[in-house]
Amino acid sequence: MSTTIFAYCYASGQIEFGPRVPQGALAIAKGREDALRDLMCGTSRHAYDGETLLVPGVPEAPNQMAAVEKLIAFCDWLAERNTEGVEICGARKKRSPAAHVTTGTGAAMPIYGEG
Repeated sequence: MSTTIFAYCYASGQIEFGPRVPQGALAIAKGREDALRDLMCGTSRHAYDGETLLVPGVPEAPNQMAAVEKLIAFCDWLAERNTEGVEICGARKKRSPAAHVTTGTGAAMPIYGEG
């Protein structure tokens, strides 16, 4: 049986693995070590050294807000893969429109419910 670990990254976009998420790092996913390492190795960007894993787009981001958006987009993309034995921590929860309301301008605006 494989150990459960976390994949996390720092502001630089560098992805690392461990039994917990260190202070200053952001969790990407947790799960079985073998499945999580395979997922990260196959989906992340590889640095020039061929070993360091990076969140795609984060190292090139012009500021931290843009870097966070890249991280969230990466997590959403990982969540769509539905990898067995891996839970994506940073993915946005999928929401579906439940109803529409009319704004003061007469435009219809969706109201989202959990789902």
